[in-house]
This record gives sequence, structure tokens and C-alpha cells, in this order.
Amino acid sequence: AKYFLKTIKNYDPSYPIVLDIEEEYFKKMSRKKVTDIIVAFMEELENAGYYAMIYSSPNFINNYTDFSRLTKYDIWIACWGDEERLNSYYDGHYGMWQYSSTGSVNGINGDVDLDYSYKDYAYIIEKNGLNK
Repeated sequence: AKYFLKTIKNYDPSYPIVLDIEEEYFKKMSRKKVTDIIVAFMEELENAGYYAMIYSSPNFINNYTDFSRLTKYDIWIACWGDEERLNSYYDGHYGMWQYSSTGSVNGINGDVDLDYSYKDYAYIIEKNGLNK
């Protein structure tokens, strides 16, 4: 987290700083250890004045974390398909939802991720003087 903070110190992002955690490496650890890592990372970001968020899949969150310890953080959930599919795999809170990885945008070659944001993060971050 400290290295990450050093890397982003010259940026003022208008959206949350996100920990993407879903790698196979973490699946070999206990739920407690994975959750301890997430919480430590989030606390470092928040203590440095950033709006912190977790990005992962329903499978990872449900099976490899103690979600009860993560409820104070926004989740960016990656679950491709419609809301019915999302709701069948995940019943936790989320502020963003990645519903596809095969979208297209004029001017970009290849597939792009498609997401919904349910909060006005730019406003929340600016209003609270975060991410500076």
C-alpha cells in the first residue's frame, strides 16, 4: 500500500482508489489472512486521505474473504450478465458493477469493460476533500 501511495502521489483522481483482489495467489490463504490484507490496504489508503474501494468477483468475496469485516468499504463487483445473474451470485452491497468485459467504444480497438456506478463518486470525493 505504501508503494502504491508513492506511485499515485502526483495524481488527483476523481474516482475511488481501488484494490483489485482476485488472484489465485490469495486463494491459497485463509479467509482471515486475505481479509487482513484487504483491511490493511484500505486503512493505509484512507489514512492517506483517499477514498478506498475493493474490486472483485462474487466468488472471491463470498469464498475467500470474511465479508462482515469489509462492509464499511464500497465494493466494485465484477459479475458479467444481467441483474438476475448478479443477484443469484452476490447479495452484498456495491457501489459499482462491472456487467461486461466485451463492450465496444468508438476509438478503442478491442473489447472494453462496461460498468454502472451507483454513486456520484466525483462529488463525494470533492466534497470531502479526498484524493489530493
